[in-house]
Amino acid sequence: MDGYEEEEEEIQVKYRLRGESEWIVKKEAVMTLDKTQWAIRLKLNKQGEGQQYYSLHVALLTPGITARTHIKCHREGQDSSDWDQEYTFGAHQSVLVNPCLMKTDNKEKVTFVVVLQLMWSKPIPFELTKELVWPKGDFTLKADGRTLKVDHEYLKRRAPLLAYMFEDDEKCEYEVKDVKFEDLVDALGALQHRWEFAADRLVELIRSRADSASISGESRWTANETAERLDFETPFTWTIEEFSTLKSSTSSPNQHVLLASDDGVHKCILYVYVQQFSGTKYVSFGIQMNTFEDVDENEDSNMFAEREEDDDDEFFDVYINAISESGDRVIRDQIHRIQVNNSVIVGSPVFAKLDDVLPWVSADDKLTIEFGWTQNLGEVKPGGTYVLPGTVDAKIVCDDTTLRINKEYLCHHSDYFSGLFSDRWGSRDSVKLPAEKLKVLSVALEMLYNRRVSMSPVLLSQVLDCADRTWMSQLTEGIQRMLWSSQMEIEDREWLAEQFQLKDLEVKCTLEHKKEQLKLKKVSRKRARPADFKDEPPMAPPQPGRPSHDQEMEDSAPMLQQEAPQLPEQVSS
Repeated sequence: MDGYEEEEEEIQVKYRLRGESEWIVKKEAVMTLDKTQWAIRLKLNKQGEGQQYYSLHVALLTPGITARTHIKCHREGQDSSDWDQEYTFGAHQSVLVNPCLMKTDNKEKVTFVVVLQLMWSKPIPFELTKELVWPKGDFTLKADGRTLKVDHEYLKRRAPLLAYMFEDDEKCEYEVKDVKFEDLVDALGALQHRWEFAADRLVELIRSRADSASISGESRWTANETAERLDFETPFTWTIEEFSTLKSSTSSPNQHVLLASDDGVHKCILYVYVQQFSGTKYVSFGIQMNTFEDVDENEDSNMFAEREEDDDDEFFDVYINAISESGDRVIRDQIHRIQVNNSVIVGSPVFAKLDDVLPWVSADDKLTIEFGWTQNLGEVKPGGTYVLPGTVDAKIVCDDTTLRINKEYLCHHSDYFSGLFSDRWGSRDSVKLPAEKLKVLSVALEMLYNRRVSMSPVLLSQVLDCADRTWMSQLTEGIQRMLWSSQMEIEDREWLAEQFQLKDLEVKCTLEHKKEQLKLKKVSRKRARPADFKDEPPMAPPQPGRPSHDQEMEDSAPMLQQEAPQLPEQVSS
């Protein structure tokens, strides 16, 4: 599922401050109120397509102080307030953001009159109140007998997986179970207010959610109370409740997530959703596996490493089976040859047609799925057959090897293959691609099937070329996003951007170039010491004792030379 990403852009605006200053034109304004310093900043942020808002940030800059402030903001020339509330600042909750201050269709300059009135400030520890209200809070979240009011429309755009919490439009409230109120406030505050936490607090927040059995809401699925073991050849089952309520969407609450761990060594996330291609609905699965040991923080940026598979690499297969009420495996699927590493992302986007799965759903609307892992010792060799996950109904022959794929899924993502499998050519179910290389084509199809693949820069350029020739635009855009944060040399990324017309990547490289040039320019402003510069040796201290007669004559010689021009005048007189 594509996550929602919020883009922000600073703009120049005019503030009216009731404090030490008046009418300051700058991006960020600082004011002093009774020995406390405050900062306000206005931003233009893009919250998805067609959603642009002005957001106002208010921050307490004085450390060790708890203060309550009345915030009032309105557009110049208008009496109605865009924001009017009281809030207590302190500790890490010293920043408050109103992300939806004003919706706008263009980047018009707007003058906001911001008034901060300090109600009280004390050097006391900050404590959460029983009821906490955030800007434009219209939905109540309850935890530990305390309440937090939030802007639910903003949070649904910011974190779509939290949408299940805001389904009750009548009561406009949701009780968050098995979660501390402090954890709920900090987690949502990190999303809305960009609160910064110490490393130990971040680990505590992440661990508290990782140990939880459910992260998709109440009664959406069932699992064993104990953590499922993820050992090879040890399958476990997942009973999905309310299966018929799944719709053609990957966003919550139509997505089911299961989190299981293996004694703190492995972490696995499984999710199921429904997709529609060419009018046919398919049940789709996704799997993410991570190890808690030796996790590389820059793993996403190291996907394009100078490395190929070798004989020492280990591989495994994942199998997914639908289980009937009698315990029979009625629908079988297998994801082949997954490389063992710290981070694994694979998927089966066309596991089975929804109409083929519904007959095996129980009377109480439950479906049981079995997952398992087996070691893979084989290898795809020319002349063999490689089956991609899910329902297969067509073949691609390349380098004497048959790749079995789902025709509808491939045609949905590629106009090139849509033409090859069209009625114009007799709706054939098999095509030959003699000009393609098996390695390149198989990697391209694996990435299209939601698999995370590590590859060398050479293979990357070949996959991009294949995606460009076969019109797989989604694959091209996915690789472009990966290249944004990769550690590949900027010259190589520029070449790829120019060669395959990756406009966004080209802009990114240009900005990085300008940033490097600016750094060099700043360094050049500091005049460096010349390489051939040498300090003059210090003069020797005067020698002790009375100088000799010869030394006195040498010292008096310059004085005689200076007096010499006056001798003729003395004689003439």
